[in-house]
Amino acid sequence: MTVEYGIEMVGNIFENFIFAYVGISVPIVLENVKLSLVLLGCVALLVSRALSVFTISLVVNSCKKVPIPFSH
Repeated sequence: MTVEYGIEMVGNIFENFIFAYVGISVPIVLENVKLSLVLLGCVALLVSRALSVFTISLVVNSCKKVPIPFSH
């Protein structure tokens, strides 16, 4: 185990802790959260992520000799 790997691991642990803390504390602070808006936001996030990844991979595949496989 190198120092660089150890620092990266500690950084990942702290990052996960912060996201978990925010994910737990936000619903406690907000009382009037509409579930439909949360679900709509999640669906919009997934659709936009899929569109951006597929668009960028098509552009990159058009420039590379060895294309990125669809399974990746």
